[in-house]
Amino acid sequence: IAYKSNRIARNILNALMFENEMEKLDIKVVYAKEEFGNNAAGRFALRTMMNVNQFFSENMAEDIKRNQADNALNCRANGPAPYGYKTGEDGKFAIDKTKAPIVQEIFNRIANGEKFVEIGRDLNSRGIKTKNGNEWGKSSFFTILHNERYTGVYIFQDKRIEGGMPRIVDDETFWKVQEMLKVN
Repeated sequence: IAYKSNRIARNILNALMFENEMEKLDIKVVYAKEEFGNNAAGRFALRTMMNVNQFFSENMAEDIKRNQADNALNCRANGPAPYGYKTGEDGKFAIDKTKAPIVQEIFNRIANGEKFVEIGRDLNSRGIKTKNGNEWGKSSFFTILHNERYTGVYIFQDKRIEGGMPRIVDDETFWKVQEMLKVN
């Protein structure tokens, strides 16, 4: 039992293969919100609906990609904001005034040679959580420390726009940390 035919598959070939497998196993597929009937007209209607489902899925994917490309050209958020940022009312990344200083602190402490464990222990003792609300551990820093967005570069897929988002970390500190990460 499926709610509708688009819950089985949004690709006509996959949907037809599924129907065929179920038929071989003598299992009847029923759709709660769609009735196709077990005759030539019903099977034709089902296959037509499967084709419509595939069209809808492909068309939606194209719309999403087009919207994301437009967002990227205008430096608007495509997905969740990195730690230290939030999505502003205009759809662009804005500095999160409570978390951006934590990002700066992490970069500065790493640039000054402090160990992840020490920084994590300190942040945890102060009640500061990671983006996901967890305690800091050695691996908690990887995404932050490798994210060039903190230097003000908007990045989405193959789009890179210098100055496309607010800077949190200066170039010198960012690149010093990158060199240290290569060594360590």
